[in-house]
Amino acid sequence: MLGNIVVYSPVNYQVFQRTSKDEGFIEFSGCTKNVSALKAKITGKDLNGEKVDIETEIKRNVYGAFLEKVPVPSGGWYRVIITYTTDKGDSTYCASKVGVGEIIVAAGQSNSTNCGQYRTETETGMVSSTDGVFWQLGNDPQLGVHDKTPFGSIYPSLGDILYKEFKVPIGIASTGWGGTSSTQWQPYADILIDPNVNPKENLFFYFMKRVLWLGKEGFRCVIWHQGESDGDSEAGMYYQRMNCIIETSRQIAGWYIPWFMAKATFCPPNFFWQNVRDDQERLISDSVVYRGPDTDTLLGDNRDFDGEGIHFSPKGLKKHAEMWAEVLIPYIYSKIN
Repeated sequence: MLGNIVVYSPVNYQVFQRTSKDEGFIEFSGCTKNVSALKAKITGKDLNGEKVDIETEIKRNVYGAFLEKVPVPSGGWYRVIITYTTDKGDSTYCASKVGVGEIIVAAGQSNSTNCGQYRTETETGMVSSTDGVFWQLGNDPQLGVHDKTPFGSIYPSLGDILYKEFKVPIGIASTGWGGTSSTQWQPYADILIDPNVNPKENLFFYFMKRVLWLGKEGFRCVIWHQGESDGDSEAGMYYQRMNCIIETSRQIAGWYIPWFMAKATFCPPNFFWQNVRDDQERLISDSVVYRGPDTDTLLGDNRDFDGEGIHFSPKGLKKHAEMWAEVLIPYIYSKIN
């Protein structure tokens, strides 16, 4: 608590999903005590390089709490200063890097988490990650993965590519657990037998906490990379399990969440699960999901341990990110134009 105020939002490196190409909002939430006035100032540049300078009064209820969305052009990073007035004068709270841009939720098994061979960093500095509470610059390891892995991911590179294309900050909300099957992701599946996992929080509902925290239409889409652990699935089973996961997520969230699915079944040395690939293709052709990249094609030196591993090398992480960007860029354009 900063004396007389608690600010939940905005915080440094927080990104808010834009509502159109040029427009979005910054949400102000928190509570105050013995504060007579509350004002906000937002400065910076939008995606077109135009100067933004917004001043507004933040309304509070009788208990001093506030929750207000202030319209702001797409862009950033913005500097946000909240000024609160008490009987001792004015004091300020500052979040120096706040964005209105694109948010991607990620889920699946190890190649969707922090299992890449080496950590990577954002080159643009315009990518952030979140665990649903905290936000940080989007360098690896990413916040929020359920398996708490500490290594590399595709997200700094993916965020950089998307920023360069759209000129808005990119937020990544990564969830997931390495080595998990679609059975373990079922909405009411028994929790994994692992002492590090909260027994009251299975994979699906851990993921849904992030979805619900971001809110209705509070992110652009989900990208799903999983399938390597479903090799024993009979034909049609992966389809049924994923359909259940996806449709249940939409029902609980209360909106039609766009899901993208990678084709991902490769297990070293040379195994591909054709039943899973067929079911992934069927989910795409039946419009349950949008088509993601076919990462089964990323072999050889794109994988760790000199091409013998299941996870991605630095080269593979970069290529994996590029493949996702090739899918996501036209989709985002279709939604903002």
